[in-house]
Amino acid sequence: MTEITDHASDHAADDARHGVEPAPAPRRRALWRGLTGSLAYGLVLLAVGLGVAAIVVRSQSMPGPGAFALTAHAVAALAALAAQRIADRSVGWRAGAAGVLVVAVAGAVLWLFWWS
Repeated sequence: MTEITDHASDHAADDARHGVEPAPAPRRRALWRGLTGSLAYGLVLLAVGLGVAAIVVRSQSMPGPGAFALTAHAVAALAALAAQRIADRSVGWRAGAAGVLVVAVAGAVLWLFWWS
């Protein structure tokens, strides 16, 4: 086991001698996962808030969000959470693709139900 550690430190020393700096990938990865995690949990809060709003307005006999909007928000929130879980537990292209899926789902919900 010490051979692996020594071998890794040899590579780090070689990189330092040749002016190679370590890639800032872990920091970017953490930023990306933080952003997508925030979007995923934001969709959950949006779905819960919409559900509460539907209950409140229906208790006062007022029109509110329909069943389609409530179901779509709930399904989108679950899909975003599932994709975020994959992004958090994977590395490489799979994690990146799952993060892009979270952004796409959040963008679609916001565009279709709130902005258009």
